[in-house]
Amino acid sequence: MTTEEKTYVQPGSLRQLVLDGKPPDAEMFCGAMAGMFPNAKGGAIQPWLEFVDEITQSGQYVDFQEESDLETAKAHWYDTLLASFYQLKAKYGEPSATKTLELGLEPLCLYPYELEEATVQLSQGTSPEKLEQMMQDGLLESETAQFPKLRDVVEADAPAQIPRMNMNY
Repeated sequence: MTTEEKTYVQPGSLRQLVLDGKPPDAEMFCGAMAGMFPNAKGGAIQPWLEFVDEITQSGQYVDFQEESDLETAKAHWYDTLLASFYQLKAKYGEPSATKTLELGLEPLCLYPYELEEATVQLSQGTSPEKLEQMMQDGLLESETAQFPKLRDVVEADAPAQIPRMNMNY
């Protein structure tokens, strides 16, 4: 059984993850993604776990802030990817965001600041091969390298329901 198959988090439970204040781990990430994208192709989440492993081991950090602990660095990546996909689903709908998630099967995992343009391009019929070239050419990057945080995007959806918390981990 892969990590992806262990847990299924209902979409409304993302608020509870924020309220709990516990940094996401691989299992939480998979459960939350499976809850947000129940119609995604099998195995679509696993490449994103591998992507997080790869980028943390190569010393890449969310907000370009170095972490001394690898698990904390991974938690930050899980958080920002969850937030990014949450935003994509809210803005472009589940089918479009699911296609972006499934790029991992190509394999083509993208940074948070590349996901929105990739979603737009996919909806316009751009092939994964063309997206890969666009990524290599820097054409998918937003003007600023933004790393959304789950607490911020969930709070933006329901500010009255979620008290402001210190989730610095």
